[in-house]
Amino acid sequence: MAATLLLQAVEDIDTAYDTTHGFAETVTGSVVGAAIGIFDDEYYEADPGAEVGVMSSTPMLRTRTADAQNPTTTWVIRTVTYYVADRRDDGYGETIHILRAVL
Repeated sequence: MAATLLLQAVEDIDTAYDTTHGFAETVTGSVVGAAIGIFDDEYYEADPGAEVGVMSSTPMLRTRTADAQNPTTTWVIRTVTYYVADRRDDGYGETIHILRAVL
């Protein structure tokens, strides 16, 4: 049963990282070189109850853990360089990189 769930998780991850039909794109890391990742930089209102709305974002990059085994310090995504503020392995084959733009 556990092996079946693991195989299903790997198959789902492979589908998500399809650069032709999915949301994935090729990004460049300072240590790992080119990798496939899913970039998210959605803006949201930081304090929706405040009188003055403040927009914010937390750029994140999801990669396969196998592609992120050597912790990289920066990623170049869509011509913008980001440094890795935090890196979290989810335990299911993906790594989330919390990013900050290099200004």
